[in-house]
Amino acid sequence: MAVTVAGVGPVASPGPAQHADPTPSPRVLVAALGDTAHGDEGFGAHVLRALPAGDLAPRTHVEYYGTDSERLLADLRDGWDALVLLDALPERGCPGALRVVDLDARRTVTVRHDLDAETRDPGPLVSAVKRLVPRTVLVGCEVVDADERLGLTGDVEACVRPAARFVLSVLERLTGRRSPALPDEMRPEHVLRQGSRTG
Repeated sequence: MAVTVAGVGPVASPGPAQHADPTPSPRVLVAALGDTAHGDEGFGAHVLRALPAGDLAPRTHVEYYGTDSERLLADLRDGWDALVLLDALPERGCPGALRVVDLDARRTVTVRHDLDAETRDPGPLVSAVKRLVPRTVLVGCEVVDADERLGLTGDVEACVRPAARFVLSVLERLTGRRSPALPDEMRPEHVLRQGSRTG
């Protein structure tokens, strides 16, 4: 199965597990929001495209939702154990800053800037999401330019591959399945020890 991301290309989803697992891994949805026709608003779609689909755990599904948050909320009612949400964040003084936020533990890993913690939620969508999914992790980047244009600005483009590696790190933590594509320094035990704080 492949998901076509407008302006980015096809995104392959991992196929079903070949053998039944007596202790199946959690069902994790990796969902990208954003409009690829408005510059940096397409950040989530580009991160989705950068993920090594064949390296994802069974029962992990990737999906591009564009600006259709209602479809995302409808899909979340299907009994997911965790959500990894990829989205552009409003510019709050640090354009191009990459953040990984555990929306349940309120822990933030700041990657490129020492951000002052103000609002960490990318809008009212988060409150609805948290009522439907036991665990939600946001991987986001502050926009530089969200005008009507294709492609990302240089600062945000530079965050795409690091963000994809953070997604793999989060998935390791959620599923317990080690990712061969993930450098040791990006393992959850290292990432969550460095630069994290509680709000």
